[in-house]
Amino acid sequence: MKSLKLITATLALALCATAPYANAEDKGVVGISMPTKSSSRWISDGQSMVDAFKAKGYQADLQYAEDEVPNQIAQIENLITKGVKILVVAPIDGTTLSNTLSKVRRAASR
Repeated sequence: MKSLKLITATLALALCATAPYANAEDKGVVGISMPTKSSSRWISDGQSMVDAFKAKGYQADLQYAEDEVPNQIAQIENLITKGVKILVVAPIDGTTLSNTLSKVRRAASR
């Protein structure tokens, strides 16, 4: 499970670093769902992503679920409802998010 979290967060950071340079215009909102604020690692990763996306012209909505899977599911569903352009998830438990992530795929395909 820790390796899944690490891979997800690493991939998100890599995408931020390799995204093409953006103008200062607003490109939309990026939703970022992190597991907890009780770990300095997740606080640092979250802020790094906010900074990287803002530098590319996006707004960022960073949320922490405090290691509560139902909180993270609700936050992700709320971000989808808000119509975020990009969604980055560092899952608390990836196996419990499959239904929620299916909603993300359906919303993205519209």
